Amino acid sequence: MIAAGTLSNEKGSFNVQVPSLIENRDDLLNIPIKSNNFSVIKLRDVAEIRDSFREKKGYAKNNGEKAIILEVSKRSGENIIYTIDKIKKTVNQIKRGLPEFVFIDFFQDESEKIRTQVSDLENNVILATLIVFIIIFLFMGWKSSLLVSISIPFSFLLSMIILSFFNVTINVVVLFSLILSVGILIDGAIIVVEYANRRSSEGISKVQVFILSAKKMFIPVLASTSTTLAAFFPLIFWPGIAGEFMFFLPVTLLAVLSSSLLMALVFIPVIGGIFGNDKPLSLSEIDNLNLLEEGELSKIKGIQGKYIKFMEYSLDNPGKLIILSITILFSIQVVYAKFGKGFEFFPPIEPDYAEVVIHAKGNFSPIEKNDIVNKVEQEILKNKYIKNVYSSSGEVKGAQKNESEDVVGSIKIELIDWKNRPKADTIINNLKKGTQIFSGLYIEFIEKQDGPPKDKDVEMIIVNNDDNSLIYDTQMVLNFLKQSSWVKNLDSNLSIPGLEWNLEIDRVKADQYGVDIELIGNSIQMLTHGLKVTDFMPQDSDEEVDIVVKYEKQYRTLDELDNIIVDGNNGPVSLSLFVQRSPQNKTGQITRYNSSRSKYIKFDVIKGELANNKVNEIKKWLIQNKNKFNSSIKFIGQEEDQDEAKSFLIKAFFIAVFLITIILIATFNSFYFCIIILSAIIFSTIGVMIGLLISSKPFGIIMSGIGVIALAGIVVNNNIVLLDTYKELKKKGEETKTAILRTGAQRLRPVMLTTLTTF
Repeated sequence: MIAAGTLSNEKGSFNVQVPSLIENRDDLLNIPIKSNNFSVIKLRDVAEIRDSFREKKGYAKNNGEKAIILEVSKRSGENIIYTIDKIKKTVNQIKRGLPEFVFIDFFQDESEKIRTQVSDLENNVILATLIVFIIIFLFMGWKSSLLVSISIPFSFLLSMIILSFFNVTINVVVLFSLILSVGILIDGAIIVVEYANRRSSEGISKVQVFILSAKKMFIPVLASTSTTLAAFFPLIFWPGIAGEFMFFLPVTLLAVLSSSLLMALVFIPVIGGIFGNDKPLSLSEIDNLNLLEEGELSKIKGIQGKYIKFMEYSLDNPGKLIILSITILFSIQVVYAKFGKGFEFFPPIEPDYAEVVIHAKGNFSPIEKNDIVNKVEQEILKNKYIKNVYSSSGEVKGAQKNESEDVVGSIKIELIDWKNRPKADTIINNLKKGTQIFSGLYIEFIEKQDGPPKDKDVEMIIVNNDDNSLIYDTQMVLNFLKQSSWVKNLDSNLSIPGLEWNLEIDRVKADQYGVDIELIGNSIQMLTHGLKVTDFMPQDSDEEVDIVVKYEKQYRTLDELDNIIVDGNNGPVSLSLFVQRSPQNKTGQITRYNSSRSKYIKFDVIKGELANNKVNEIKKWLIQNKNKFNSSIKFIGQEEDQDEAKSFLIKAFFIAVFLITIILIATFNSFYFCIIILSAIIFSTIGVMIGLLISSKPFGIIMSGIGVIALAGIVVNNNIVLLDTYKELKKKGEETKTAILRTGAQRLRPVMLTTLTTF
């Protein structure tokens, strides 16, 4: 619509318009393109006009059928179960108005997994409560066991209220933290209930005995819980990817342990005062309890009697015991260094999903890429343990962008429930064997990772502004890795061989024929993807549609580039007169790292090998061949995150020890007591290393690191309770040796109970 202005006079004001709007297909066909006095040539005489689709750049399929796939992610902090339920409800409502042949399905539903995990947590809590009940019942009776057991669900309830104030939602790490806390949170309750149980034999009333227990155990319970809180507190400031992932662990544990402290010192004594306590079951037990308080230690029988004899021997031979302990401590570290499995960033998790990435070198069209992916997909669909498959080839909108230029497509696999199938490794190995029939393809099988590690196990970046040196050095590293038997899923953005056509224009000749450069470009576009001339707004569309001019399909070939004729000032002229066509090497991606030219190499290590060990192996090889390289080579990704996590956890451990030291000094007012308690943390690592050696597990930077920090808090608890009792006995005038023996005998039961229940 061309506006021609406004006509105004004494009679009024009128808009004047030239109605040249193209409203339909006939208007387009009737456009005159050339005329003289005798005839006119319209567009319909030389061209065919039709509604059509843009040329496909990519294809998507679900289980071999053409499909439109929507990948939906929830916003951070939103409820995944609620989000997915709402999506399903919305889709099912729309589904009713669709034809029967339109099939809609849901897959990779994360809410099912979350529901299972919440159910697992419920089972863990119920089972833990029952086990705790049975253990306490065997040692102290059913009333005591009931008092201790109720501290688990009540502490959880209180901690959920605290977490809700800080907008912490349930996720995998929160669930893990809650399960981890089950064994720790009952320590305080056990100490209070056990003391009340032991003193009730002296005839003290049920209300008074729990008041006495709360008073006597207030300092040790407060100190022991505070030391555990201090152990986890530094983890709140964990940086990087691992920090974002594990942040919820210290926050959850701080909430749960604070709740357990309130339960142990307030609620349990109050409920115990109403509910009462168990009496010792026999006269011998009453005698034992009385002897523990003030009697002769030699007359004590049972486990405590045997323990006293062992302790007497140890106290008579302190040198032997200390030398033996220190020897074992250093020996076990040396043995692990030599025979252990080394270090890993995060333990592998049994995946529910996997991705097959297909690489092929060549100038493939979208149709060829689709054919390649289809063949691989059909082979994969033969496996009975695969629940769902969706594939994409070429450029698919919304699909994850692979950095490698030779990727022709990917296939995402959802496996059936883990209870009804072999391990993912077995399934993937079978798929690898099945896809070996396709020659010329490099097929990666990537298991989905739920933890912090990024992308592949090992990522390297090669940096050099000299392009030739960069390519040479990258190729050298690639050749070394290709010869290594422990490498799988090797990937690089090294430019792949390929062709592109250069059209070199002789500008002087083009000018002589009266042809400008823009006209040449437009003419060639009509042979390639089409020349867009304008937009058109049809009545049946909400968006403008491109009007594109193309030659007929049989003329859109490489040879026809030489036959294109353009209209110069002096008449029609062939492009071949002034345009020279020549093949060139395809220009690859140009990537930079810190403003310098770079190439990356990524790969996974085979099962049974540790990425950390292989990185060290590569570093040794690089040092041996450093004279052959001109480029800077750096390890990034998981290795970078691992170093960051390792550095932080070492700092966190020392900060935790420092905070624990402050609490201990405030509690005992003695550096000597503080050193004795802290020494227990170091000696407890003997058990860690023995456990890793027996189970043939590597030391996980994240999980084992957190385990050692948790252990520091737990080990300190028992020692605080022991030394607090020792301090009280020394005040009463007991000799040092007798005070130590009596302390050990008195606290044997609560120490054993807290250890057993935590275990």
